[in-house]
Amino acid sequence: MDYLIGAIDYHDWADVCCWHRSAIKSGFTGKIVMICYEHLEPALLTKLERKGVIVVKARSDNDVNRDRRRDIALFLETCAPDDRIMVADVRDVAFSVNPSVVMDRALKDKRLFIASEGLRYKDQWWNERSLRSLFPHLVDSLLDAEIYCAGVMGGYAGDMREFSLACFAVCKTATGGFGGDQVATNHVIRQPEFHDRVALLSADDALVAHYGAAHNATDAAAAKAARFDWRKRWVVNGAGFPFPIFHQYTRKLSVRSSVLLSFGCFSEFMFGKLVTQLRNRLGFGPKWTPFWKH
Repeated sequence: MDYLIGAIDYHDWADVCCWHRSAIKSGFTGKIVMICYEHLEPALLTKLERKGVIVVKARSDNDVNRDRRRDIALFLETCAPDDRIMVADVRDVAFSVNPSVVMDRALKDKRLFIASEGLRYKDQWWNERSLRSLFPHLVDSLLDAEIYCAGVMGGYAGDMREFSLACFAVCKTATGGFGGDQVATNHVIRQPEFHDRVALLSADDALVAHYGAAHNATDAAAAKAARFDWRKRWVVNGAGFPFPIFHQYTRKLSVRSSVLLSFGCFSEFMFGKLVTQLRNRLGFGPKWTPFWKH
């Protein structure tokens, strides 16, 4: 069985619709699972269930990106070891190719896969800041290392469970703030117990595009690794080949709008955000505040 797993907190349906619809339109017939934390409207959970999504309720004690590692591992205890799992961010990931087909290609020789952002930690301010502020004890080993993005990854359930638990353990060593699952992931993929199990994908593999690095490219090579093709309304690699998975398409308003239009989600997204803003202004919105805004 193939699974597509997401995790959400402080989200609404507008944040989920393109992720869900693009997966279905791509032909994915496996099970879609959503780890749902406590800061969500009950109506959203009901809508997900009506659309056939397996809703797994969980409670967060840090942030969704860190805690999903723990809760994904818990869910994977219910799966067979050789079930295949894709874990993908929800708010800014869309699929043009069936995730099962992507896993066919990414897992030919390995048990896990993850894709590069095409940058090193010292080349990208956000990742470098996360590394230095949250994991100073890992700076020497990762500062010159290539960044592999935790936003999309996959593998066999047994291996993914072990990997998720290892990442969560490293996250708990963070010095404060966000849990730092990106740094934790990059540390764990380089450890002896996982090094030989993980397929490290580059832009040349043209499977997963992390658009953030290309959108704000620091050099010509990064800009050529992934670019948005306006004729195809999708991200392509240097050879013009479309990536099956588009991550971080929300980094540019015009690109986001184009992707949402491609999947028929534009009006649904805009209407959903308008309703959310209106509810908040009238005092009917959620009363919670994300911990990082206190």
